[in-house]
Amino acid sequence: MWRRKFNKELIEETGMTSIKYYIRGQRIQWFGHIMRGSDDKIIKTVMSWKPTGKRPRGRPRKRWIDVVEEDLKRIGIDDWRNIIHDREKWHGVVMAAKTLVE
Repeated sequence: MWRRKFNKELIEETGMTSIKYYIRGQRIQWFGHIMRGSDDKIIKTVMSWKPTGKRPRGRPRKRWIDVVEEDLKRIGIDDWRNIIHDREKWHGVVMAAKTLVE
């Protein structure tokens, strides 16, 4: 009978990194692509939009931009607005996000 293996064991045995790190890198890469675009594009407007009005009780829901900013803070990027327009530096940020293992 086969012994069940946990994902963590499989990742260690194969030397692969978890898919969540790849997804984090892709998310940051797409964020850079969008934010480098012109200000009149609708997607950039939507990214910076903050909902107004009443909301249900409890903790506010996380927006996609909040998750991206958390990811950037994890890799040590506090002021992404200065780096985002330099593609080489931003590529380094994306690679750091993909290789950072917590």
